[in-house]
Amino acid sequence: MRDPISARLAPGVILWGDVCSNAAYQSVYSLFLSDEAGGHVRPVALEDGRGGVMDNQIIGVGFDLATLTLSSFYKGRGIADCGEGDSWIWDGKAFRLSDQSVMSECRGLPPEEWPVSFVSRQE
Repeated sequence: MRDPISARLAPGVILWGDVCSNAAYQSVYSLFLSDEAGGHVRPVALEDGRGGVMDNQIIGVGFDLATLTLSSFYKGRGIADCGEGDSWIWDGKAFRLSDQSVMSECRGLPPEEWPVSFVSRQE
């Protein structure tokens, strides 16, 4: 099992999540926002890069407290030669998609060579 996530994003806003299922080589996390007392709980809404919003469950989660960046890395198969990598940055109100790479065909390419399908302009 992986460790739960808990981080203060802003005064009165806490990100938290825990593993809700495991597979052989990746874990699925459910992510929520709440106030500091654990009230006003709501699922994290994440942009999907196609104009929609994903549910609050993501695979292969990571969180960088220094940059308030949430990331997800989905392996289409164990050797990670296909799948999707996403990053979202907390803007003070919500997580906004910052970049996305998708490799829909398993062709032996490592993640750093996957096509980039979205990059935000950060100001």
